[in-house]
Amino acid sequence: MAEEYVLPQPEYLSISLHDADKLMSAGSGDAALLYLYILRRNGRLDPDKAREELGLGERLDAALAALQKMGLVRRPGGHSAIRIQDPQGPAPGSSPEIPMYTVSDVQRAAENAEGFRRLLDEAAKRLGRLLSSNDMMILFGIYDYLGLSPEVILVIINWCTQELERRYGPGKRPTLRQIEKEAYIWQERGIVTLELAERHVQDLLDRRKESSRILRCLGIRDRVPSPTEEKYIQAWMEMGFSSEAIEEAYDRTILKKKNLVWPYMNRILESWHKQGFHELEAILKNDPRERGSTRRKKTGEGASSGPAAEEYRRMQRYLEKMNGGGGNGA
Repeated sequence: MAEEYVLPQPEYLSISLHDADKLMSAGSGDAALLYLYILRRNGRLDPDKAREELGLGERLDAALAALQKMGLVRRPGGHSAIRIQDPQGPAPGSSPEIPMYTVSDVQRAAENAEGFRRLLDEAAKRLGRLLSSNDMMILFGIYDYLGLSPEVILVIINWCTQELERRYGPGKRPTLRQIEKEAYIWQERGIVTLELAERHVQDLLDRRKESSRILRCLGIRDRVPSPTEEKYIQAWMEMGFSSEAIEEAYDRTILKKKNLVWPYMNRILESWHKQGFHELEAILKNDPRERGSTRRKKTGEGASSGPAAEEYRRMQRYLEKMNGGGGNGA
């Protein structure tokens, strides 16, 4: 006789501020009630049963139409069930026809697939909490629909945990939705084996080290960059800029704007990228703005000839004369 598994029910329901604002602005009590009803049933709706249990009768159709118009629920093609729509849209690489898993699907997988059963146990340990029914259905979607092995999924969970702890401190743990979005990215990039997953994590760690070096060039040493700042830095690394080139762009930004203005600095680097200048030597040689920059003034380059240099020497001679011949004893 097969061992029976019972999934714990979630202790609470959550609704995003995005969805709450939409429901309140619609001013429909029936739509809000129906949304909570669908949410309580893990994103699924049996219209006939809901009419009876909620007492909405024919008003249910109008409430459902209102939710669909707001983009809060959708009806997948070929399915009669209704599913709560993710307010942030489908994850990268996802299909709008993702199978709609149920608690029964998860129970059958836990009974028949030893790998998935171990995944549930290990995921709960690494996340430090009991998995809710919804958590388990998301995890099963990653395992079944995306076709990722339990080993790869655990690597993803570890990476998401490391990233959250780096940004927000020890003890922070990702939600299954965050893990799911990362899993879509990995699957889309073909990272579907343990060997590829481990190599990908090492690449991410190497990029993090390079990002830290760039942050030091920008004078950021005592904090983690914001998500927007990280996007800029990642884009610059993908363009192929050396840290010296990025530091030069930073110098020019400070000279012009008096502080670090990310969009302005990004425009400088995008301009160099379009011209094919990614190393400091090429930038100093080809960018005409360098002729008046502080970097060349520091080295004295370009100060020995030309009208500006002659004017400078004339002023020096005048000051020396006013001071009684200067400081050389002449």
